[in-house]
Amino acid sequence: MTDYCTFSSVSLPAYNVPEWKVIGAYVNEITLDCRTPTFSVLTSLQALQGHIGTRLLASGKTRIQTTGGTKASLVINGVTYPNCYISSLTWHEVKGANPFDMWEFTIKFVQETI
Repeated sequence: MTDYCTFSSVSLPAYNVPEWKVIGAYVNEITLDCRTPTFSVLTSLQALQGHIGTRLLASGKTRIQTTGGTKASLVINGVTYPNCYISSLTWHEVKGANPFDMWEFTIKFVQETI
């Protein structure tokens, strides 16, 4: 089943949610597998990505330290997860597809709770 996902108004063509885990008491780390025929989706996401680090506080909340990353809402099937950052983005061409015709990518988000 294809999930309807957006991040900062960029549509994510997700076909799988392979990992969804909780870090600390309040933080979600969400991984999505996506496929798109347009590389511009990837460049839009790269523009939103920064270098991030996470730190678990004594209160159980997680603080995200970032340089250049965009904090935005991640929407998955109508459920909104505020204060998310892109923590990882990897891509490759789909094997057997025409050159530059289909891209698969894995994107990982982390949600700040402070």
